[in-house]
Amino acid sequence: MAFSIRVDKLIQAPISRVYKAFLDEQSVVQWMQRKDFTCQPLHFDGREGGGYRIRFISTASDLSYVMIGEFNELVLNERIRYTERMDDPFWTARVETIIQLKPTVKGTALTLLQSGIPDTVSQEGVQLAWDECLRQLACLVEQLTESLHARTR
Repeated sequence: MAFSIRVDKLIQAPISRVYKAFLDEQSVVQWMQRKDFTCQPLHFDGREGGGYRIRFISTASDLSYVMIGEFNELVLNERIRYTERMDDPFWTARVETIIQLKPTVKGTALTLLQSGIPDTVSQEGVQLAWDECLRQLACLVEQLTESLHARTR
């Protein structure tokens, strides 16, 4: 069986900046790294029909894996839909992720829906990983917003 998760996050940055952070290689590298994993892009093409190969390397063990993704649908500043799988012949699951963005008075409301996650994976671990990554995403795009505001004063 597979499971799904949903994560909601309010980010105090313009929707265009949040959208771009999902499709820009350097931004993805910054916010996808976690306290126990670094990430190394092997290929990144942030266009509809494009895709990526990103290696994740554990800082605590010998574990290393590569995720392969494809951007299936991009609706500017509104929606990103992609599928991904591990570069492993024994991993047959294809996980779908949908990022929905809506403008708010304070910035951007982000909803992440991820489905098709194999039940051999810890649901709590997936939730914690996304919480950490989205906190880092918020820090990245909110710092850019503050930096731009400081320059215009």
